[in-house]
Amino acid sequence: MHQPPHNQQDYQQPVLCTSRIMAKPITFYDIASGPPVRPYAPNPCKARYTLNFKRLHANLEYQTSWTDLTKVAQVRQSLDVAPCRKHFDGSDFYTLPVIVDHSKGQKIGDSFDIALYLDQAYPSSPPLFPPATVALHRLFNVRVDKVFTDHVILACYMMPFNPETAAETKADFCRRAGKKSWEEFEVHGEERMMLLRNFEAELGELAKLYVKTDEGPFLEGNTPIGLTYERIVDIKDQWFPPKPTFTEANLSRQDGRVFIITGGNSGIGLALIKYLYPTGAKIYLACRSEERAKTAMKEVVDEYNEAAMISDNDTQGGPGELVYMHLDLNDLRTIKASAAFFARRETRLDIIWNNAGVAGVPTGTKTTQNLEGHVGVNCVAPLLFTQELLPQLRAAVKVSPPGSTRVIWSSSMIIERFAPDGGVDLTELDRMNAAGTGSENASVDYAMSKAGNWFLAVEGARRWGSSEGILSVTQNPGMINTTVWKHQPNWLMAAMQPTFHPAKTGACTMLFAGFSDEVGLETNGVYILPFGRVQQKNVRSDILKAIEEGKPKEFWEWCEKLYQPHI
Repeated sequence: MHQPPHNQQDYQQPVLCTSRIMAKPITFYDIASGPPVRPYAPNPCKARYTLNFKRLHANLEYQTSWTDLTKVAQVRQSLDVAPCRKHFDGSDFYTLPVIVDHSKGQKIGDSFDIALYLDQAYPSSPPLFPPATVALHRLFNVRVDKVFTDHVILACYMMPFNPETAAETKADFCRRAGKKSWEEFEVHGEERMMLLRNFEAELGELAKLYVKTDEGPFLEGNTPIGLTYERIVDIKDQWFPPKPTFTEANLSRQDGRVFIITGGNSGIGLALIKYLYPTGAKIYLACRSEERAKTAMKEVVDEYNEAAMISDNDTQGGPGELVYMHLDLNDLRTIKASAAFFARRETRLDIIWNNAGVAGVPTGTKTTQNLEGHVGVNCVAPLLFTQELLPQLRAAVKVSPPGSTRVIWSSSMIIERFAPDGGVDLTELDRMNAAGTGSENASVDYAMSKAGNWFLAVEGARRWGSSEGILSVTQNPGMINTTVWKHQPNWLMAAMQPTFHPAKTGACTMLFAGFSDEVGLETNGVYILPFGRVQQKNVRSDILKAIEEGKPKEFWEWCEKLYQPHI
């Protein structure tokens, strides 16, 4: 497959003629983002997914022809593929994807029809749709397309236009919408909020399409990761949670206490530090880059000083202290030295937030020790780091109120959607680690790492709770737009933009996990939902069963076995 160019010089105009047989059986016409070119448009990404599935399971090769947004109609017409539908003004509407199957002389110009065609023409792979569900999938696809089409204006803020043709593209959008300018085309203020609320309501209606039958979840058959109505409602509740009830206003002074926040140089971790710095605590910001850490620390101090200058309240008691500590979760050989750095300076550790992590990394990503990238960075290394800090955690327990010494792990609602049966597939992880392939399926691998964090929280509570007095819980901070999403395609970011919340709101989940009285020794090991709620029961009954059967202990010992040779 042609790889997307990485700079403006590499950018090539699309192939406009396919009269000759190409080097690979199928040519896939996709909409190009602005340089560096990469996939972003939702409908072509559906087709890319089906093509990749067939490439993996049926050895079907394809090549990509990238098309600038301004040339889509020209390309589709040159291929003699009919328009998709009509614009509101009656003119023909053209978009991509289109595939040309040179070996069979076929051209298909709709993402759903492409999937049906590939299943029919290349049946040697497992089917893309469970048996007898094609009509249901088509219905659902139409409904999803309508919901996102009706709210596409919300995505225009993040459209990765080609700078050379952006003006032409925006003018065309305005013409079709009957607007005089791009500023008039965009929505702001209350109009945007109303559109967001309507989008939320439409997502709720989509959830109603997921009914459960005797044969399993609607649309997805008997697959253990299929979305049931119960699951999608649970996900919606985490997408659009109630407002935080535990905020910085609930924090008392934390003088004399010592905290570690991994990944505190940006995103939720940085927002959490901004909440904690005014309380008088000593805060260790643990990350790889000293430069980025110092930039973040300066931002925290500057914002505090600015707020102090305009505040009439002079009884705060003064700020805390910020300390940088190097932590590279990608290399297990460095972890013990990072913990030793802390031990030379502190005798106690009151709370550690294992916040740092990676998500959706490119295929093939692995750690220095050749572990799958998500589980290696998000689970194995944080467990080693936390284990090395146990002497300081135990010391804090002896001089602190019961239940106030805590280890906070970070999970995600992606568990509900993509984690395999039982949460973590150790056999599959062993295979990837042994082969050194790195991550193979970003969504599933990331979901396993977040289920792994849940397991570590549960097993930590079992090991450290009644005997040590240390709390161990996990939390999902919510849908927060941070650098953890940096590897995701632009189309996905555009589609998800309406569901994102500010980092400071996600940090309230962290505050709840660290300080709320609703979390105590009697509730040790709980899963905390955004933006500060103890989950009563997770919808993944298979994972709950795995927890009851001892999977957290097995996963913990599996992680220990991986890091032992490197300490």
